[in-house]
Amino acid sequence: MTQRIWYIGQAIVDLSVRLPHLPEVGGDVFAQRSQMSAGGGFNVLAAAARDGGAITYLGTIGDGPLAAIISGAMVKEGIAQLNRPIIGQDSGWCLAMVDDDAERTFVSVLGAEGRLASEHLAHASIDYDDIVFLCGYALRHPNNGATIAAWLPSLPRAVPLVIDPGPLLDEIPDDLWRLVVHRASLWTVNRREAGLMLNRLTADLAASHATEVADDTAEPHDGVSTEERVAIEKEDLGENALGSATAPGVDADLRPTAPDDRVAPVDDVAALARALQAQLSVPLVLRDGAEGSWLASADQLIHLPALAVTAVDQTGAGDCHAGVLLAGMAHGLSLEAAIRRANVAAAIAVTRHGGATAPTRREIDQAMAGAPALGGD
Repeated sequence: MTQRIWYIGQAIVDLSVRLPHLPEVGGDVFAQRSQMSAGGGFNVLAAAARDGGAITYLGTIGDGPLAAIISGAMVKEGIAQLNRPIIGQDSGWCLAMVDDDAERTFVSVLGAEGRLASEHLAHASIDYDDIVFLCGYALRHPNNGATIAAWLPSLPRAVPLVIDPGPLLDEIPDDLWRLVVHRASLWTVNRREAGLMLNRLTADLAASHATEVADDTAEPHDGVSTEERVAIEKEDLGENALGSATAPGVDADLRPTAPDDRVAPVDDVAALARALQAQLSVPLVLRDGAEGSWLASADQLIHLPALAVTAVDQTGAGDCHAGVLLAGMAHGLSLEAAIRRANVAAAIAVTRHGGATAPTRREIDQAMAGAPALGGD
């Protein structure tokens, strides 16, 4: 039986422009092409739906012309919408600038998607065999994050919770961050996000140990002085002469090279995946662009190659990967097989211009049939 997928995130409108290069400050550049379409969280929704996933959008949309683009696109793709429009406010939009190197730069404007309320989530009849997907952009938004924080404890533990923290994961409030880390069943991140996560989790652990040190040193015992006890705790954390602490089991070379560098400079992606998964204690999907993906769990670390293509636009590649991953899981594929399928889908997507460029189920099947090394069960 196919599981239903529930998406908690923010669907907006994408205005995608192709530029030879970004303009300098105060300058101007003529776009080579432009496209306006549903985007943001819609890209994940569409990718899952095109691969046969039964998916429902649990977010909010407005009632203006931009919202009409989003709603119309969802109807066309067969994506269910549970909540009624927010009257009196349009949906938000994002300017996505893509240069000739296929690199992306974004500017976002918030709209009705930022008005998630408790009743919007309470309406969902989530079964134990369903899948819930949570987008990091919703977590870092003050209103949506607070709404999710209040609702999440009511989600049955048996329901799988898949989280893509996104590039702004450092801006997710601490209390909510700890809540989702504790509740997540599966994480999907790109390489940069993996470095951010590892650093944040390591810092959280170091802060926790520091608090324990402060509590313990309030009343010296066992004849050990305060200075000696702090030194012991620092040694346990792996603190070196530079004063940077790592969590137990995390190699020192995974730390940032400068205090203001939030991303761990790891040449060995396998080591990064292994270290991050050890901090999370649940399976991790680490996307590494043209190099494919890594699946890390407590008992295995597997590299899953990508389909070799020439990328023209990487906008929405991670969203496509996440959506097809969800659809594969909902269809009962093993996690490894679902990732292999998502790799192929994302590779096809980057050969097309725009955001919601996920292939259809048939296109994925045909590509996998032509790439036997990428096949799965």
